Amino acid sequence: MYGVITSQQTTDCYSYACKLMIEILGNVKINQIVKSHQPKIESYLHRNYDNKNTINIRVRNIMQFLNWCVDMEYIDKLPFKIPQIKVKPNTKTWIKPEELDLILSALDCEVVKAYVLVAYHTGLRLRELNTNPSDKAYRGLYHTLKRVQTNGVKYYQIKVRGKGGKVEKIILPDELKPAYDKMISVVHHPTTYSKKFKDACIKVGQPHLRFHDIRHSFCQNQSLETTDALLLQLKMRHSSLSTTQNYLNDTQLKWTKQVESLKVIA
Repeated sequence: MYGVITSQQTTDCYSYACKLMIEILGNVKINQIVKSHQPKIESYLHRNYDNKNTINIRVRNIMQFLNWCVDMEYIDKLPFKIPQIKVKPNTKTWIKPEELDLILSALDCEVVKAYVLVAYHTGLRLRELNTNPSDKAYRGLYHTLKRVQTNGVKYYQIKVRGKGGKVEKIILPDELKPAYDKMISVVHHPTTYSKKFKDACIKVGQPHLRFHDIRHSFCQNQSLETTDALLLQLKMRHSSLSTTQNYLNDTQLKWTKQVESLKVIA
């Protein structure tokens, strides 16, 4: 009925936009949405969401869906354009080890703790922590684990199918295996893990942090241990070095690297 959409994420976006607009405007026909509906949508979003970034995401969902309706000729033109709210960029994404311990102490679910620990020490994205390729909630991202031997040394090898279908291999440290086993013992929807992590961050006074900042922190922690930019890029599984460098913008990290540099010289 609606043409071919290959991305599950895009499908989810349009589906969410439909449900949201039905909730706000009622079940009206798409060609009956008009300019006068815009303030009603904006008022609903500001009333129900405190976070400006969340409001911007909802707005993008709605506008992407309406643009698609124009492309598919369900409507002649956009009924309105809702502007994005200007948000001050978040310059603190690095979760230090002691801060992670505090966040973990606020989590009451051992499985979620295991997810956080594995992500923090491997750099895996939330959906890459999945082990079931057929679980649609994880959008085709997953990994497998096996024991391998290289140069006479045995390691746990994680084979990741990540963004864009790219397949890469990284190491799971042996000391993380108990947490890994706990992690795969119970499976929830990925938003359950991100929400519980966010709730824990709020409890300890770090409301700006998201689950994805765990991956940022892995990169930033690794940058304190190695000056090999290529090695860091490989561990993060980035397609370009410039992408890796984008993660290293935390003001705390810049100062810490200067201090660490002095220690090396000394």
